[in-house]
Amino acid sequence: YSEVFGVAAGPAGFLAYGNAGTSSEFWMSADGVAWHRLTSSGLPHDPAPDSLFATPSGYVIHINGDTTSTWESSDGAIWTEAWQGPAWTLGSEGYMLGTIVPASSGTYISFGWAGTFSGGPSAIQGDLQLWTSTDLAHWTRSDRVARPGWISGFATAPGGYVAAGVQAPGDIGTLPWGSLGVWTSQDGRSWQPLAGLPSVSSIEVLSVVGDGAQVVVVYVDQAGNLQLLVGDGVP
Repeated sequence: YSEVFGVAAGPAGFLAYGNAGTSSEFWMSADGVAWHRLTSSGLPHDPAPDSLFATPSGYVIHINGDTTSTWESSDGAIWTEAWQGPAWTLGSEGYMLGTIVPASSGTYISFGWAGTFSGGPSAIQGDLQLWTSTDLAHWTRSDRVARPGWISGFATAPGGYVAAGVQAPGDIGTLPWGSLGVWTSQDGRSWQPLAGLPSVSSIEVLSVVGDGAQVVVVYVDQAGNLQLLVGDGVP
């Protein structure tokens, strides 16, 4: 069986990444309809990529494994490592890249993870580790800030960023169900709760997406219904 986790439209066509059975795979398409599997080379066997982006010269993926790293390719098949972040081991401080969204002046910001990885549920939440980049491939570690809640996703909004998740996840070792929370920030460092949200509890936020003007928060309510919360992210 195959699963596709992301698609990017780059100079060589539409590139998709995912799994085929237990193997990480890439597929290419010229029109988004007909696809063929690529034989990739240069990447580590484990773990799998966790995001894919297009650049003017090709494609970039990032991998969070024993280290944080980014890899570049012009055709989606042959990959070379572009950057490697700090290594970490069990019981030590770790840093990872996370959700990447456009920032100001054509740059990018990543809302990553920072904390002590103990191998247990206490490592799940951690702090927000901010990273900045000009090319999606090379990253500079920036501020580390406390999370305003259990955040499931981030998006760019007019004048800043939006994060969404739950305010009170309860047992940190379980799925993050709780009261709906949406937070806004101008710089990604100082977060404020957004007022006027629907009064719902026992929900799970599935995804947060935006185009710079509008943000859509997708969540499942306590009755199991899929809900869409749409707004501009401006307090």
